[in-house]
Amino acid sequence: MMTFSQLPRLMACLASGVLPHAKLASIYAEAGREEHVELSNLDALPDRLRALIPPGARSEVKLAWDAATDQGRIIGEGADRGYGELAPFEIAGSADVIADDGDEVFVLDWKTGRSLVDPAARNWQLWGLALAAARALGRTEARVMLVYPNRGDEVDEHQIDALELDAFGRRVAQLFPGVIELQRQFRKGQALSVSEGTWCKYCPAKAHCPAKIGMLLQLAGGASPDIVDNTLTPARALHAYQSLVRAEDLVKQARERLDKFVDEQGPIDLGNGRAYGRYSRRGNEKLDAGIVREAIVDVIGGAGERDVEAFLQQAFEVKATKAGIKRAAKPYGAKIEKAILGRTRELGGIQAEMRYPIGEYVRSEYPEAIDTVVLDAALAEAGE
Repeated sequence: MMTFSQLPRLMACLASGVLPHAKLASIYAEAGREEHVELSNLDALPDRLRALIPPGARSEVKLAWDAATDQGRIIGEGADRGYGELAPFEIAGSADVIADDGDEVFVLDWKTGRSLVDPAARNWQLWGLALAAARALGRTEARVMLVYPNRGDEVDEHQIDALELDAFGRRVAQLFPGVIELQRQFRKGQALSVSEGTWCKYCPAKAHCPAKIGMLLQLAGGASPDIVDNTLTPARALHAYQSLVRAEDLVKQARERLDKFVDEQGPIDLGNGRAYGRYSRRGNEKLDAGIVREAIVDVIGGAGERDVEAFLQQAFEVKATKAGIKRAAKPYGAKIEKAILGRTRELGGIQAEMRYPIGEYVRSEYPEAIDTVVLDAALAEAGE
């Protein structure tokens, strides 16, 4: 069964619809479903969101479009993804919100994640739902909208005219003969041409994708024996170096793919309380210079003004640092150092940066990083 949610991937890599699939699960997907259930009650929406939706709109509408007849139909309503029996060339999917709005249909998709998806002007899942709704309701044009409730109710809207909708329908219809031909090639054992890109992120055919497993096969069996040859000649040394560079590049690519997997699907359980994935830990602590100065005065003030100034000169370099405080406190003893840092902490003058690295960790010692605003901001700042 082909669904509208698969269209962006199929239109970019048709082979992904033919290769064997594995079911993908994600804790983030489950959280997104729960938010969608809350948003499905249109009457309970905040006014700012309700104002985006035309009167008479319906939520969680299951739609189908037949590529052979160019006909659409409304299957029913409900949060489940049961579409019943479909015709051989029907594509099905669920629209978060649809409305019959004059001469056009209105289709809205709630995006409860914090990452942007393909814009409405080329969001083929949204276009497919619009095509099915337009054909089912006898309209020729559509207005599609993406709304991000967790990004300040950000709105991305696009108008699809009749010619664009017709051309899109013809393009989607061509997927079916393409899939049939690739299925024939696959049954004969022929290699399928694949295309890599952002659409790979949630592709269920990853485990059987030639682009994904080819690299690992090279790493497992394609390394040159010259790498471990202890009777090197200049020519073998050159070949060993070139093989090593290729192997390092393959390991780097494999690590990047593995890190993407754990970001999308969650940590890998390594057993014995250990895991591999993204976790959170406290980074370097930053001191607030003004509050440090106040803490020093509170702790050292009884020793006389001159001693305070001398301490401040020792504690401050260009900025307040723990090393500087340690040096300044040396004549007074370790208790003074701890007292100043403790007082600074009480006054809110020490802040620890949170870091979210990927690696092997002990689950009892480090909390697992989850998809939050803080994590998204940290990753964006790190350029990941």
